[in-house]
Amino acid sequence: MNTTLRSLGIILGMMALLGMTGCIVTGEPAPPVLFSGQYAMEKIPAAESPPDSLLVVSYNIAFARNTREVTAQLMNDPHLGAADVLLLQEMDLEGVDFMARALGLNYVYGPAYRHPRYGRLWGNAILSRWPIAGQADLVLPYPNPFSENRRRAVAADVLVKGRKVRAVSVHLSTAVIPLSDRLKQAAVLADSLGQVSWPVIVGGDFNTGSRQEIKELRQVMRGRRFRQVRLPAGKTALGGALDFFNHTLVLDHFFFRGLAWQRAGIADEYTASDHFPVWAEFRFPEEQPKLVD
Repeated sequence: MNTTLRSLGIILGMMALLGMTGCIVTGEPAPPVLFSGQYAMEKIPAAESPPDSLLVVSYNIAFARNTREVTAQLMNDPHLGAADVLLLQEMDLEGVDFMARALGLNYVYGPAYRHPRYGRLWGNAILSRWPIAGQADLVLPYPNPFSENRRRAVAADVLVKGRKVRAVSVHLSTAVIPLSDRLKQAAVLADSLGQVSWPVIVGGDFNTGSRQEIKELRQVMRGRRFRQVRLPAGKTALGGALDFFNHTLVLDHFFFRGLAWQRAGIADEYTASDHFPVWAEFRFPEEQPKLVD
């Protein structure tokens, strides 16, 4: 295939991607609040030893349109359905609360703005089968030039039998924002976690449209002491016209510190969204002390 055709395919694919992610829209900013709910077990028996690993799933559920289908798939999935933490993007409050209630998980939800196409709040969430001890959100710089909406990241401190882990769900801007500014969004997020002394996992949709963008994102995070989970080869999202040109679209990633990762995967059998769930299993360092009683 010649270079011109491939370039045309990438442009068309990115245009389709922008439409799917709802970036070129207007909508009132969301109120600067976080929503939360508690549906997990109130108390885990003290006799149970703390797990030595943590399974985290990140999933962009496009416009929260198929949350019931996703919930049913997770409930019938012996692996992903047992996740300790779910990092979700493109969620509304109703979808988050439904999923958390059905799966028996606690949650924190941080909307970015009200989506004009659907009239609902639109943002990121963290669901956890473990207690959530603290929560926060971060407004990212560089608004959408068409709407002035800003992306946000939501964070929660998850207490895994006395081990505290900061989990962060993020959705960076798409290519309507220059790559340099999207990388600065990642840098601001990473810098905001600089004083966190316990383990951190950052996951979500980073909207990296090429290998070069992934490489530059990795350099930004590595410069701030974050390692990247290496997912197996394969796309993490459908690319519209890009699929015709065999372009492997990898938008979703995990970055972490204070832990070791063991395994990771892409659940490409899930069909409820234009993204696939990605997952990673982390191990706690043996020498890590318990942070709370």
